[in-house]
Amino acid sequence: MSSNYEKFSSHFLDELFKLALLKKDVCSIIAEHLEYSLIPAELKGYKKILKSITTSFKATGKLPTVGTLTQNNQDQEVYEIVDRILSLGVPDKEVVLSTLEDYIKRVRFQKLYTEVAELYNNVSPQEAIDFLAPKSAEIVNFSIKEKSSYFRDVFEEFGERDTS
Repeated sequence: MSSNYEKFSSHFLDELFKLALLKKDVCSIIAEHLEYSLIPAELKGYKKILKSITTSFKATGKLPTVGTLTQNNQDQEVYEIVDRILSLGVPDKEVVLSTLEDYIKRVRFQKLYTEVAELYNNVSPQEAIDFLAPKSAEIVNFSIKEKSSYFRDVFEEFGERDTS
């Protein structure tokens, strides 16, 4: 990802990954919407964790465990990140997911702005306009909650979630 785009903070990623290890709906959202390229190159440990989380979740449909994350990423930086994640309290899911959605929209807009400027300056203004219209609508209508288990029916899989 270009350094001109907004970047995730490590603290936010700690909270996001904490939720991904605890909540299936958050893990599903991450697997579907959090692109590897959105994590800055300098946060390599987070890239490794994201890859492990998404690969594991897509393969099994189950939450990854801390043990599998560290076993599959035997790297000091990953160990330190996992230790920080484990030491966190459980963050507010609504706040974290809202922040993630806003971030993805902003970065997509920044990329679109760059692409439109290049088209406008190097190809033609009309092609830039034609390209901009549907892409901007996609950004405006984007939701990480749509088509995810985020809004799963309360009673769906109740027996699976009921541990009493």
